[in-house]
Amino acid sequence: LRLTAEGYATFADNIFLGNNKAIWWRNNADDGDSSAIWTGTSDELVFRTGGSGSAMTIDSSGNVGIGTTAPRNTLDISKSAGNPGMEIGAWSTTDTHVPHIAFQKSNSATIGTMAETASGEDLGQIGASGVDSNSNSRTAAKIFFEQDAASAAADVPGRISFWTSDASSLQERMRIDDSGNVGIGTTSPYGQLEIAHATTPEILLHDTGATSTKRILRIAMGGDITYFQGRNDDNTGGGAISNFLSFNMSNGNVSLGEGDLIMADGKGIDFSADA
Repeated sequence: LRLTAEGYATFADNIFLGNNKAIWWRNNADDGDSSAIWTGTSDELVFRTGGSGSAMTIDSSGNVGIGTTAPRNTLDISKSAGNPGMEIGAWSTTDTHVPHIAFQKSNSATIGTMAETASGEDLGQIGASGVDSNSNSRTAAKIFFEQDAASAAADVPGRISFWTSDASSLQERMRIDDSGNVGIGTTSPYGQLEIAHATTPEILLHDTGATSTKRILRIAMGGDITYFQGRNDDNTGGGAISNFLSFNMSNGNVSLGEGDLIMADGKGIDFSADA
């Protein structure tokens, strides 16, 4: 240990600290708002700033905890009775300078080595979890980033899938494939938008600003028949007209329900049962 004329201490060799030992920096007021680095009893390295207690912890596995002394992952940011957050800022007058989050996947176990990834490979994910009735952490919703086809010389085809959990399991609800096609209820959309269901795929158009309580247009399929229906606000009942138009895709028949077919000039044809 050597003290300089300016009051600095220099060390010619390593400093070794035993478990639960610290290096302290005290402020001029010596009021307890001091900073320190110390070693914990489980080989962790702890950083304290001011009177905050533990501000950051690096455990024996290399996991970093900010706001927690027991990080559960490579980086764990936690806060008690508050809103933990992470901010990535870009301060620039150049339009193309942007803050970003990047996920990088390589088909190699050597860090820094780029090896071609394959079709179907998981490239990244964002998930949100809650706690079940047995006090276990469970994923409630997730966004997956996956490779959608074999890699090319200068491109990696990708898809995004959106998952939510019901009362039993996490399930895929929607995906955007490498062609830009959107599938809801299907993992292989054939067109720009495909909505699939095992029994009754449907689309609802709901005018929530209207004063009527019968404001839903329901377009649904059942077997070979496509229905256009009027529905109540809660998507139940018949609304004004329960089933006013249907198409049978097997024989080409078109069926009209109750009501009149009104032409542009105001003339109409009555299709009611008693006409």
